[in-house]
Amino acid sequence: MTRALLWLSLALVAFRVLSAAFVVIQPGFTDAYYYVDVARRLAHGQGLTADFVWNFIEAPQLAPLPVPSHRFWMPLTTVVQAAGRRSQNASHWPFSLRYRARMWHSACAPSSPQRMPAPFSR
Repeated sequence: MTRALLWLSLALVAFRVLSAAFVVIQPGFTDAYYYVDVARRLAHGQGLTADFVWNFIEAPQLAPLPVPSHRFWMPLTTVVQAAGRRSQNASHWPFSLRYRARMWHSACAPSSPQRMPAPFSR
């Protein structure tokens, strides 16, 4: 009985992980959209700001965009997401160096049989 329950639990965990990996392509709740958008701006160096007015409490006297974010939400979720986005960008540099080296080689040796490499896409 315990062994069957263990296998059932592992199968359900695997199903949940696979369903999250292939089905969830965007945040499912409106608050999550807010966190994701502000995390994107934070990761790109634009600070804890929002380029939209989520609630009129955020933009008193119709302040111009972008407005400071997280007036009534805690920013920890956004900071964690932004750190993940920054680490993904930082781990991309070896691939961009390889691409630039191939481009340089193709430019310096036009008689090379290699074709111009296609850019990496995410």
